Amino acid sequence: MAKKLRAILRNSRGFTLIELMVVVIIIGILAAIAVPQFMGQSDKAKVAKANADLKTIGSAIEMYYTAEGEKPGALSNLVAGKYLASVPKTPWNGEYYYSTITYNPSGNNIYVPFTLYYQAPNGSPVYYPPTQQ
Repeated sequence: MAKKLRAILRNSRGFTLIELMVVVIIIGILAAIAVPQFMGQSDKAKVAKANADLKTIGSAIEMYYTAEGEKPGALSNLVAGKYLASVPKTPWNGEYYYSTITYNPSGNNIYVPFTLYYQAPNGSPVYYPPTQQ
């Protein structure tokens, strides 16, 4: 039995250098195609999270306004009134800015009795409700 096993092992062959190189080249090509597809995804996810937070804060402000009959003086009032669990930070560790002054940068007919926005990484503000492009 041992002699047969040695004979089988002696006759078995591994992969040749060419076969290994072809496999490495194929893996390299697949990586070159796949990696650029995933490079910008974290930035897109951060923008989506910031926009979702903006909508959540805006809805909380509107609920506060409806229930209390006045605008909250600061975003921390939403936490005190249990309209938000906490005031979130932007994904870039910035702040969401709130003002009781009405500002409508898009010129559309949407009336919101407050201004809520965050600074995007490129420096431009993103407002609630989203402006029509």
